[in-house]
Amino acid sequence: MLVRLDFSTTLSLLLLLLLVGSSRAQVGVNWGTQVSHPLHAPSVVKMLQKNSFTRVKMFDTDASVLHALAGSNIEVMVGIPNTMLETLSSSMHAARNWVESNVTWYLKYPKRRVDIRYVAVGEEPLHDVRLDAVIGAVKNIRAALDKQTRTRDIKTTIPFSAGIVTSNSFTPSTGNFIRPDEMKTILELLSDSKSPFTVNIHPFISSVNDPSFPLDFAFFDGDFPFQQDQGNNYTNAFDAIFDTVVSALKQAGFPDMPIIVGGTGWPTDCNLQANPQNAKRFNQGLVKRIESSRGTPLRPGKLHAYIFSLVDEDRKKPGYERHWGIFQYDGTRKYDLTLLGARELENVPDVEYMPARWCVSNDATDGLEQRINATCQQVDCSPLLEGGSCNFLTVSERASYAFNSNYQLNDQATSSCDPEFGRVVRDDPSHGNCRFMRQIVVNSAERERLFLLHKLYIY
Repeated sequence: MLVRLDFSTTLSLLLLLLLVGSSRAQVGVNWGTQVSHPLHAPSVVKMLQKNSFTRVKMFDTDASVLHALAGSNIEVMVGIPNTMLETLSSSMHAARNWVESNVTWYLKYPKRRVDIRYVAVGEEPLHDVRLDAVIGAVKNIRAALDKQTRTRDIKTTIPFSAGIVTSNSFTPSTGNFIRPDEMKTILELLSDSKSPFTVNIHPFISSVNDPSFPLDFAFFDGDFPFQQDQGNNYTNAFDAIFDTVVSALKQAGFPDMPIIVGGTGWPTDCNLQANPQNAKRFNQGLVKRIESSRGTPLRPGKLHAYIFSLVDEDRKKPGYERHWGIFQYDGTRKYDLTLLGARELENVPDVEYMPARWCVSNDATDGLEQRINATCQQVDCSPLLEGGSCNFLTVSERASYAFNSNYQLNDQATSSCDPEFGRVVRDDPSHGNCRFMRQIVVNSAERERLFLLHKLYIY
C-alpha cells in the first residue's frame, strides 16, 4: 500500500535525518609523520574511512597526507611546527605565504577539497617557544586566514599540555592556569575568533611520573570514586583533568569556550604499564565515552577528541614515545578495538613488504656488547629497554634485534647486515611478542622528503 506524505511531513523527516546525521559521534586520530618508512597515504585514508575515523589531527602540512585526504570528507586539523613560530610571529608576509601554500591551495578545487577546519599553531609550544612568539604567530595566522573568504571560517587553536593547569588538592572545581595573566592574552585571542581551547590529556604519563598514582584511575571502566568534588564523583583521571581545564577557563572568564582534546592515548611498549592490553583498555574506554556523548561532570555533552596516535613513529625520541600507535609501523593493528557502530579495526590495505630476510647475530661474542651499543645509537632499539617487549632476550638475541633493525632501516642492503657479527637468514627470528621487523617498501624520494620534514618540529 502506498502512503502519501504531505510536504510538511516530508520536510520534517528530512530535517530529522539531518539532525541524526549531524549528531553522530565522531572519533578523531593524530596522524604523525616522524617515520623512516611512511605508509602509502592513500591506503591509510582508505583505512581511516573503513574504520569510521572522521577527524584527523596533523602536526604539520605534509603534502602527501593532505593530497590523500582530499575529497575524503574527513575533517582535518593541520599543524604548524614549533620551529616555525618565531618566523611567523615576526613576518606577516611569511604568515600569508604559509596560509596560501598550506591551507588555501587545498581548498581551491571542490571535488578535491581538503576539509580543513582548524590550524594548530604549534604543539605544546610554551615548552620551547617564547610566549610573545606564540601570540604573534596566532595573530598573524589569524589575520592571514581572515583575509580570504574561503579560509575565514577556519579556526586557530593552540594544543597545550595538561600541565598548564593546576588545582587545590587535585579537585577539578578549583582548577586554574599556572600562568593566568599570560593565558588571559591567549584566551582573548581564541575567543575573538570563536576558536576552541585545545589540551592534550595523558593519564599514562601521570601514572609514569607519579608512583602513588592509582593505575585503575587512568582508565574509563572503573566505578570507584577516587576523587569527590562538590557532589561529583571522579572515577577516572581523564574526566578530572578535563574538568580542571573547564574550571580554569571559567576562572579566567571564558566559561563557555569549546574544548578539544588534541591527543589522548596509551603506548604499547618500553614501559611496564605500556602494553597492548592497557592500550586497548584505555582507547576502548575513550571510544565508548565519545559514543555516549555524555561528556564530563562539569561539561556534559559531546566530546571532541583525537586518539594519540595512528601509527608508531621510529624517528621520535627513544622509549615509549615511539610506540603510541594503535597500528604498527606496517599498518597492522596492535589489538582489537571496537569502533563506532560495533566495527573492529581494519588494517591498512595494499602494504608491500621487502623480501622475507632478517639479519641476525652469527654467535661471535668478542666485542658483541660494544657492537650492540654502537648499533643502537643509530637505530630503534627501544623494545630492548626495561619494560620493553624484547627486554628478556639473551645477549646474542639482543644483538640480532639491533642488527636486524639496522638492516631493515637500510632497506635490507647487504652491507647493512653487520659484516663481522651478522648473517642474513630467511626464517623470522621473532620471539612471541618481541617482533623482529620486516621492512615495508617505500618510494625513496618520498622517504627522503619525510626525513627532511621531521627535522622541522619536535613534539
